[in-house]
Amino acid sequence: MTSLGFESKNGAIFQMLADLDADGSGAIDFGEWVDLMTKKATDKDTRKNISKIFALYDDERTGFISIKNLRRVSQELGENISE
Repeated sequence: MTSLGFESKNGAIFQMLADLDADGSGAIDFGEWVDLMTKKATDKDTRKNISKIFALYDDERTGFISIKNLRRVSQELGENISE
């Protein structure tokens, strides 16, 4: 997560995820992901581009980003998130 600009302390990461999970489902759905990305997005970013990024995380095509998905992406970025 450090490579994404986040402090790599597990408590902070899980709190951030809980804050993003507006409906309390335990996963970040596409709408919650769009809310996050539009806060960081520039005028050049479109919903289509953001959807492509979401799909990189949601490799199982469930419509949600799970802890498992975040762990996989973090490992691909060279970070390690413990249980």
